[in-house]
Amino acid sequence: MTAREKETIQNLLNRLPQTQDKEKITEEVFGSTTEATPEPPLLRRRHFIKTKDVVFDEMVEQMGECKSKAELLQWARQHVFDEFERVQKSDSKPDQAFLLRYSKLVPKLMEQFRERFGDPHLTLTIYKYVKDRSVTSYVLGCTTATYNELIETIWDSFRDLKTIKGVLEEMKLNNVAADRQTEKVVERVNYEATEGKLWLDRSPDGDQLALAELTRISELLMELMTFGERNKTLQRDWKLAMSAKRDIDDFGF
Repeated sequence: MTAREKETIQNLLNRLPQTQDKEKITEEVFGSTTEATPEPPLLRRRHFIKTKDVVFDEMVEQMGECKSKAELLQWARQHVFDEFERVQKSDSKPDQAFLLRYSKLVPKLMEQFRERFGDPHLTLTIYKYVKDRSVTSYVLGCTTATYNELIETIWDSFRDLKTIKGVLEEMKLNNVAADRQTEKVVERVNYEATEGKLWLDRSPDGDQLALAELTRISELLMELMTFGERNKTLQRDWKLAMSAKRDIDDFGF
């Protein structure tokens, strides 16, 4: 890593604001909900409605045009993190389109540093920065896709089962559900670790500990996949309740 890249990373980390009160998340991100249509249950899977986002596609193209890690970091600071801070501090209604786009930009940035530039340290830096900058950033930025990138980075670059277990436990703690990609990545970790015994401590005690961690990783994955199914049920029940309410209102009951 060059001196310029180190300086850019340090500047990025130095911009961390203070963590906000969790109770203010909903109002901060989506505005006051007084007399508004009720929102569905908070599904911490953090997968948002998929619509065509031309701006997001253009931003991904711009990422691809960055020719170095330092250039991509500078682009991310200007177009993602500075913009996020501006939206947060705005006195007007928050730009919901950008806030939802933020949830897709974070894992895409991590993917760029991991795959294009082969730099796991910068990938982890992006994750830590997003997680620590504010509660809103944590909720919107640390999505299932972000955790998938994190797990893949930790395994491919460090073969660290203990940290992967910790990531899955963090997902469980925050009610962030796993998806098919999570399942695919974790199954690959289990297969490669079991077949090749690819973990850090190759000793009798280390082998025993690794097998115990693999077992716990599999258990956590099953629990997190269950979160996803439960969230789908909650979302369906909410839609049915809202539909019934509209029918009652239409008939004037």
